[in-house]
Order: sequence, then C-alpha cells, then structure tokens
Amino acid sequence: MPTQPRSHSDALRVLHYCGRFSTLSETFIYDLVKGLDQQGIENHVVTHERLRPKSRPFPRVHVLKKSSPRSLECLARRVWMKASTGDASGALWLTGRRHLRRIVQTVKPDLIHAHFGPLGAKIAPVSEKEGIPLVTTFHGYDATWYPRDHFWHGQLSQLCRTESASVGVSENICNKVRLLGAPERSVVKIANGVDLEQFPYQSPTSGFNGSQVEWLFVGRLVPKKGILYLLESFRRAKARTPRSIQLKLHIIGDGPEKEALIAARQQAGLQESVEVHGAKPHHFVREMMKRCHLLAQHSVTSSDGDQEGQPVSLIEAAASGLPIVSTRHSGIPEVVIEGKNGYLVDERDVETMADRMAQLNSHPESWEAMSLYGRKHAEQNLQLPTQLEAWKSLYFKLCNIATDPQQAPALQPELVKSGSF
Repeated sequence: MPTQPRSHSDALRVLHYCGRFSTLSETFIYDLVKGLDQQGIENHVVTHERLRPKSRPFPRVHVLKKSSPRSLECLARRVWMKASTGDASGALWLTGRRHLRRIVQTVKPDLIHAHFGPLGAKIAPVSEKEGIPLVTTFHGYDATWYPRDHFWHGQLSQLCRTESASVGVSENICNKVRLLGAPERSVVKIANGVDLEQFPYQSPTSGFNGSQVEWLFVGRLVPKKGILYLLESFRRAKARTPRSIQLKLHIIGDGPEKEALIAARQQAGLQESVEVHGAKPHHFVREMMKRCHLLAQHSVTSSDGDQEGQPVSLIEAAASGLPIVSTRHSGIPEVVIEGKNGYLVDERDVETMADRMAQLNSHPESWEAMSLYGRKHAEQNLQLPTQLEAWKSLYFKLCNIATDPQQAPALQPELVKSGSF
C-alpha cells in the first residue's frame, strides 16, 4: 500500500549537523536554525564545538564527544579494521560516526540536515542505517575545492548519488553538485537569505558629505576573496578620482591573507586610506553598512579551485542599500545585477574594477537608483522568510508531508547538556 502523508499534529524534528556552532562567519546557519524553530519546526544541532553560546543562544545543541586516536574504542577498531580489511586509516572517522549515531538515536529526528558536503558524507551512513532522510547544503569550497582530492571526490559523489536532496546556494554550486553525480530530481537551489529587519534600508546619499566616499569589504581574508586584487583596484581608482574627493576603504575580516594585505597596503602608501579592522561581530558589520556608501569584493577562483557559493555579505549590502562592485564569480551575479544595483567585472580584471569604482566615486548621483534596486531585489529574492519557506517545503516533501501546515504552536525549549551522549 502507498505510504500515507504525515499529519501536522506533531512538530517536524530536524537534526542539523555542522562542524562548529556558531562561527563568526556562518551567521546563515544560525539564522536558518533559529528561524525554522520560530516557525514551529523542532530543531536540534549536533556539532563538534559549541561557540558563542551567549551571543548566539540556542537551547537544543548536542556537542560530540571528541574522538582520540589513542582511545580504547579507536584502538580496538583499528585492530579490527587492520585484521579484516588490511587498512585501519579510517578508524578515527568511524569512531566519530558511532558517536554521531548515538545522538541520532537519542534525538530521533524525522530528517537530518548536514551543512557542508564533508559532514554530509560523514553522517550519510548513519542516516541510511537509521532510515532517516538526509539533505546536505553545499556552500562553496565543499563543491569546488574538496572534489579535487581523490578521496573526497569519491565520498562526495557517493553522497550526492544516494542522499534525499543536495542543495546548492547558487546555480553554479548546483552545477558542481550535478557533476558529482547527483540526480537532477534531487538537486535543489535555495539561496542564502538575510533578515531584512537586521539590515534596514538607508540611502547611501543620506550620509554623504560631498567630499569623502567610504568603501566597505566584509569577508574572510582567504585567496578566493581576492583582497589583494581589491586593494590594487582601490589604488588605481583613487588615482582616477578627483582630488576634491577623499576615499576610504574599510576592510572587516581576518585570515591567512592579512599579513600580505598589510604589507601591500604599506607598499602602496595607503595606510591612511585603507583601514583593516580585523574580525568583528555582526553588529559592527551592520553599523559599518549604515556608515559606508559603497561595497566592493573581488572574488576569484583560487589556484586550488576554491570558489564562493553566494557571499552573504553582498546580500546584506544589497539589503542595506549599498551599490556593489564585484566579479562574475559563482553566485555573485545572482545578487549583483549588472548595471542595476552595481557592476560586475571579470576575475582578476583590476583595471576595469578600478574604472567602475572611480566612476561611482565621481558620480554619487547614480547611487540612489542602484540603492533602491538592490533593496527591492533583496526583498523579492534574498530575504530570510522566503528561504525559510523554501526549506520548510523541502523538509515536508522529504518527510512525505503533503501540504503546508497551519501555524504551529511555539516550541518549549528542551535543554540539552553538552557532551551528555
């Protein structure tokens, strides 16, 4: 007999699996979990490390017990694997997977949602053994950089071929997932979304004094963010901007490229014009988006193949009303519409980017139309409630729920002690 659709009388229970909950740069995971919880879905998070519990509170977080290669459990598994297969290299991973299964059996979720491909691959055998649907979100490097490694290509291909759904945050990432072998019917695009109440619209001209233009960059200082290309573009744009206009570039973020950035800034003589703030909390980013007039990001495909998915900082900038100059890279053209709310250039084309930045420096009268278009685009396509509905619809489909539920009652917090499983 065909399976009957589920009733909505009980809240859907979803277990989210992420490496660290919640890192400074991964607001999108926290916003998703919290937003779904507020809409009546009972969410649990299993993670290897709990971060920022005070600034990003959430009641149902399960912290995995750390697996040591010298633990008796791992040593016993190594001996067994060596004797049975001749290869004990995966003993630590299998031990960690066993801990994962204990939490899954305790939570008893209707669905498992893994955030980033490698974690989907790790939990996939658990979901299969427990008979629980699995969906994995691919955000960028997990679909572009990881598959270049032979081991991970095999793991991710197996995941994409067998899991219930593979979600990409942009069309480019969806195409990468298809190349890994995901059936077309299981590939879904759900863009990142931001809470528009956290990023209220403000015209960039409202804070413009007519003499100083302030640019903003927000992101990790890693090769794919192209921070050195942005610095060079800014240097050239500065030389092409009338001297009556003072320029300032604010860089928010930290990472392995920071030392090279500081050195390049000094060599270019831009110490007074470029301020490197380092990593900052989200409220600081929001304040800077109110203060600055324009945002720039020169994303590139790095030498090891790493690419963006869909940078959340660009969505936040569009929502805030900042015109944007960026690159034709991965999901960025889905946020920055050429000539409408900003400009796009080819990767590593610092000459054209400098021209576009200089053009905006010299023509603040063009900001208003771009600003309004960007906000409207965010409202129609990139706001959090829209993406929450898309996720709910996918969850219901995978759990055989035929129709959207009526408003569910608020969930009662269920406190979960870290490391209790």
